[in-house]
Amino acid sequence: MIKCKDCSFWNRNGEGLNCGEPIEGEYDYDRMYRKTEHRRCLKVLHNSHYPGSPPRDPTELALVTDGSGYTASLWTLPDFGCALGAPK
Repeated sequence: MIKCKDCSFWNRNGEGLNCGEPIEGEYDYDRMYRKTEHRRCLKVLHNSHYPGSPPRDPTELALVTDGSGYTASLWTLPDFGCALGAPK
């Protein structure tokens, strides 16, 4: 198993993930717009439920989804690793 930082599917060109949501009644600019080192995995695909969306292969080892079926993606830190990794 290789780590994301060594994987060809790890999106190094993307922006970091914005972390932190403002707490109701508070406005914390630094927390709301703080960037992290998370990047999106390009191997783990969104399993969309929208009509007309291409069906995913039922043998895919990993998929992501959300309650609405609109969009979802897997964001990881550089030291995360998985069985789907491919050396760059």
